[in-house]
Amino acid sequence: MQVIPVINCENFECVKKHLKKTKKLGSDWVHIDVGDGIFGNFINWHTPQDLLQKEPFLTSRIRKLLFGDKDTGILNMEIHLMVENPEGVFEEWLKAGAKRIIFHLESVAAEWVKIVEKCAEYDVELMVAIQPLTPLDNLKLLLSRYPITHVQFLAVSPGPRGQKFDSIVLGKLKTLKKEFPNIITEIDGGINLETAKLATEAGADIITSATYIWDSFDHKKAF
Repeated sequence: MQVIPVINCENFECVKKHLKKTKKLGSDWVHIDVGDGIFGNFINWHTPQDLLQKEPFLTSRIRKLLFGDKDTGILNMEIHLMVENPEGVFEEWLKAGAKRIIFHLESVAAEWVKIVEKCAEYDVELMVAIQPLTPLDNLKLLLSRYPITHVQFLAVSPGPRGQKFDSIVLGKLKTLKKEFPNIITEIDGGINLETAKLATEAGADIITSATYIWDSFDHKKAF
């Protein structure tokens, strides 16, 4: 099972600080929450242009921006779009260097063909997320129609970090794995030592964590 640290920040200075901290943990991936205050009840940093600067994203540029001249390797960004109109903004995140981009099933109307094609064009992994109370059949229908290989079960409501884990996602994950055994699954929200174990037992391939890692005295030990 893979663990990915979550960044949930109000501004880009905070994002940069936590990107540096994430790299020090030894993680190759970072999960960045993007909230517009409409889809969920929170607003945080949601400006891909901060990463673009004056030219399209280059790995060497972002490494130098974050870590100076020292070669620290690539930090893959997983962008979680908790926004009302992801179809209208997602390509900017692709240009900004996202390696994986997460769309909520509940917020996409009828643009899945465009989303799938653009992600393929940029060689970016597409992950589909569902909220705890969204019927699993809605997700199954989508997976049967499009070549989607990654699914996220959000175990909390879209919003700020520190929410309580909703165990309903565990049963849904188990059910999905039986029907789609090759799907890569992620559980996001309310992850700590106890819920991480439950997620693993349910078959999660990836878990993400913000509060448990960043509020711990020893970030690396918590990670």
